[in-house]
Amino acid sequence: MVDTQLQLWQILAANGAIGLGALIQSATGFGMGLVSVPLLALIDTALIPGPFIFSAIFQLSIMVFQNRRNIVRNQAMYMFSGVLPGTILAGWMLGRLQGEAMGTVFGVTILVAVVMSCWGIRVPLGRRSLWGAGTLCGIMGTISGMGGPPLIIVYQDEPGPRIRGNLGIVFLFSSLFSLAALSRNGLFDFHHAALGLLLIPGILTGTLLAPPFARFLDSDHLKPVLLFLTAMGAVALILRDLL
Repeated sequence: MVDTQLQLWQILAANGAIGLGALIQSATGFGMGLVSVPLLALIDTALIPGPFIFSAIFQLSIMVFQNRRNIVRNQAMYMFSGVLPGTILAGWMLGRLQGEAMGTVFGVTILVAVVMSCWGIRVPLGRRSLWGAGTLCGIMGTISGMGGPPLIIVYQDEPGPRIRGNLGIVFLFSSLFSLAALSRNGLFDFHHAALGLLLIPGILTGTLLAPPFARFLDSDHLKPVLLFLTAMGAVALILRDLL
C-alpha cells in the first residue's frame, strides 16, 4: 500500500512539474512524460508510474477531443496492435522487479527515451514501423510512464494536428492498458489513484495555459533544453538508488 500522505511542498511541487509537462504537451504535441516523470520521481517515486499515468489520462482526453478530426484510424489500429503485447511484456517484467530496483529502472528507461529522442533517425511510416513503435510505447509507458519517444520518431515528419491526434489516441488507450497491467501486478490501486487525483489541478492548469503560450514555444529550440533536464533528472534518480 502506497503512502498518500505527501507533504504540502511535495503536492505543490508535483503539480508544478506535471503542469509544466501538460502545458508543453498541449502546445507542442509531446513532452509531458519527458518533462514531468523525472521531476515527479525526484519528489517521490510513489508518484510514478501509476499516479502519473492516471492523471495524464485527463490531459490526453482533452488533446484527443481537440484533434479528433486528424486521427487516421488505420495508423492508430496498427499502433494499438503493438501496444497491447508491449504492455503485457512490461507487466511481466514489473512483476519480477525488486522494489529497491525500481528507481534505477525508471532512470535507465528515461535515459533510453532521451537517446531515442536525440537520435533524429527517420523511420518510414508503415505497418511494421507503427506496430514496432506501438510495442515500444507499451513497454516504456508501463514501466516509466514515458511511451512517447518511439511514436515521435515515426511521426516526426507529419503535420502537428495529425501528430497530436494519432499520438493522443494511442497514448490514451496505452495509458488504460498500462494501468490494467500495473493493477494486475499490485502496482496500482485506490491509493495510487488518490495520488493521481492530487495532480489534476496541475494538469488542468497547464492545459488551460497552453494556448496563450503556444506561440512562444518553439519546439525545435525547446527540445534540447528539455532533453538535457530530463537526462539530468534520470541520472540523479539512478545515483539516488545506488548511493
